[in-house]
Amino acid sequence: ETVEILYVNAGDMQLFVYPNPTQTAIQVTVDNSFTPSFFVELFSVDGKLMQEIQHVQLPYSADVHRLLQGVYMVRMQSASQLQSGKLVKR
Repeated sequence: ETVEILYVNAGDMQLFVYPNPTQTAIQVTVDNSFTPSFFVELFSVDGKLMQEIQHVQLPYSADVHRLLQGVYMVRMQSASQLQSGKLVKR
């Protein structure tokens, strides 16, 4: 079974979401100290908001064990940047 790390280059910021796929939780972090907090949102493939966490301090761990198996969109937003990526829940 292959485990991916979602890596998104957002200019001065590199965003990481792992493990992917997951069964219970994900970790969200960035590689710079200039991004103090985020909004994190998790959407189903049909666009339904499943989780929303505001003013997240990084690194952040999100519990996803109650989600059904499938593909989700993780969206992270700082004061100046917005990034999103795919999350597979098994």
